[in-house]
Amino acid sequence: MAPISDWTPEDALVTRPHLTVEVLRLPPGGAVFLDALAAGGTLADAAGAAAAAHPDFDLTATLACALSGGAFSTILTQQGEQP
Repeated sequence: MAPISDWTPEDALVTRPHLTVEVLRLPPGGAVFLDALAAGGTLADAAGAAAAAHPDFDLTATLACALSGGAFSTILTQQGEQP
């Protein structure tokens, strides 16, 4: 074992689908994106905030990570209703 020489910050998504804890590494900007959604922002607003915070933000990779981790429980329309 050797000490870690390249310390870089990372964000992780911790979910518990089907009672099994999963930890997934979020792409750059993923935490900003999910925080904006959790605060009630729209998909467009959240993507804009993440892109502003991280120029290399990848919406597709972030959505794939969140969906595979079971991070979403409800999808709302513009009127705030479930489709």
